[in-house]
Amino acid sequence: MNISSGAGPPGPPGDEKTGLPVRTFACRAPHSVHSVKGFSLIELLAVIAVIAVALAVVFPRLPGLEGYNLESDSGRLSRLSVFLNERAASRRSYYRLWFDFNAGEIRVESSADGKEYAAIAESALRKIKLGRGVQLEEVRSPGLGAVTRGEAALVISPYGAEPFDVRLSAGKRSLVVSFNPYTGRAKVRQPEDSGKAG
Repeated sequence: MNISSGAGPPGPPGDEKTGLPVRTFACRAPHSVHSVKGFSLIELLAVIAVIAVALAVVFPRLPGLEGYNLESDSGRLSRLSVFLNERAASRRSYYRLWFDFNAGEIRVESSADGKEYAAIAESALRKIKLGRGVQLEEVRSPGLGAVTRGEAALVISPYGAEPFDVRLSAGKRSLVVSFNPYTGRAKVRQPEDSGKAG
């Protein structure tokens, strides 16, 4: 707030009074400076870290998440089987699906002649790591029979493949991926559904 002392209000131009001192005072009210309180960056990062740890512990244990992972992994395996079957025919190449029960993953290898296999070049197709809570229960085909532990391998060649079923489970729920090479299709079904892929 400015306070002027000296002459009164200014008059018309040219009517200024000379020689009168003009003093200006600046006053500041004591309550005009607000103290701002908030979080420091370190405190904010600490809060975010605590929330992240809590979500990492709680979120995977939500009941619906295992069911979502089971459906997602079954769908991915179904689409992968169809894709590899089509690619084997179009590129005249061989693909091998490795089912690792202990690691909970499905790896894909390729070969030009069906003798020596190596990891497939595309990283997106190289492996399916099963989601949290999802387990490989059984791999079944006419040539293999039923495999429930260790590892199992299925070959998809340019000349076709054996039909196979892969059973995945999460908690009390199971789904079966059934691949039918004669139609080139795969479907996801309930274990009690005895229908064939088509």
